[in-house]
Amino acid sequence: MSDVQCPIPNHRTGEAVADVRRKGLLMRKTIAAVAAAVVLLSVLSPLAAEVDLKHKWVYVSTNLLVDKNVDELLPLMERIQRCGYSGILLADYKFSVLDRQPERYFRNARRVIAKAKELDLEIIPAVFPIGYSSGILAHDPTLIEGVPVVDAPFEVRRGELHPLTGEGTRLVNGDFEQVKGGRFTGWWQENVGKSVFADRDVVKSGRVSVRMQDIRKHSAEHGHCRLHQLVKTRPFTAWHLSVWIRTEDFETPRGIRLAVLGNRRKTLSYAEFNVKRTQDWRQYHAVFNSLECDEARIYCGVWKGGGGKLWWDGLRMEPAGFVNVIRRDGCPVKVTSADGRTTYTEGRDVSRIMDPKLGRMPGPGAYG
Repeated sequence: MSDVQCPIPNHRTGEAVADVRRKGLLMRKTIAAVAAAVVLLSVLSPLAAEVDLKHKWVYVSTNLLVDKNVDELLPLMERIQRCGYSGILLADYKFSVLDRQPERYFRNARRVIAKAKELDLEIIPAVFPIGYSSGILAHDPTLIEGVPVVDAPFEVRRGELHPLTGEGTRLVNGDFEQVKGGRFTGWWQENVGKSVFADRDVVKSGRVSVRMQDIRKHSAEHGHCRLHQLVKTRPFTAWHLSVWIRTEDFETPRGIRLAVLGNRRKTLSYAEFNVKRTQDWRQYHAVFNSLECDEARIYCGVWKGGGGKLWWDGLRMEPAGFVNVIRRDGCPVKVTSADGRTTYTEGRDVSRIMDPKLGRMPGPGAYG
């Protein structure tokens, strides 16, 4: 048995991890932030002149590693000073990872500091971000908040620990092979024969897949098209869901979800999938903790759907094992025999329990 603390990841890595293109994203954010600052100045300049405040700041978010960003920031600072403001609240993700920056970053920072001194502007650095904390967590991933996993059963096979599903927990017909009268056995489903079909021509594995199409036509108000079933689960257990998805000119890929609701409709999964409008079969993953819930309703489907086609196949539910295990004093890991009478020592009876990808996927300070 094992007690561990694990954060809830959006999805495990593999083929489903989105390519964020960080550099381009940072540049777009910087341009948006500068544009927002210019608009803010246009609106608030008269107020700054009328209200006698000792400290009047303008918020600016940027990336000082990029020379062009600094080139745009310096004239903005001149305008800020002319409008009567006393300083800028300067935000940059890299303030949290200064020890990882090249000399160019500090050269650009000195340019900004020199301009601030010239204009008699105060620079207030925005540090210790809470919420967007990946910069801090990059230094120590175990600082992340976690949720407990209690009495998770494992079986020793050939000297290795393998997670056990446990009695009573079973996803019925997750491969969608069992169909009767157009309905998938074990699943509740919407718009049978209208938006949901058993497809025997387009499959990832086996003989049958789920095809969804013309969703808005048959659910004009909400655009819902979903299958779901209720499964029993152990409280405070980490579970892994995986499914294969294919699309063809599907208009609303952002509405595709693999959702999990617990007792009293408590949301347990917050996974977001990077599904393209048209794509071949691709596997997606979600991990959730059952918390205090002894049952969970598993949804696969679409919210606010439109036109086009979507296929599902090979949905699996299994214990997550040692995913995102946190190791610190307040989050102990304990391994015992099934009856709890024997406690095993890491490094002697069992290897040290850890997740080498903790806080590293898809980048430093992230928990994919």
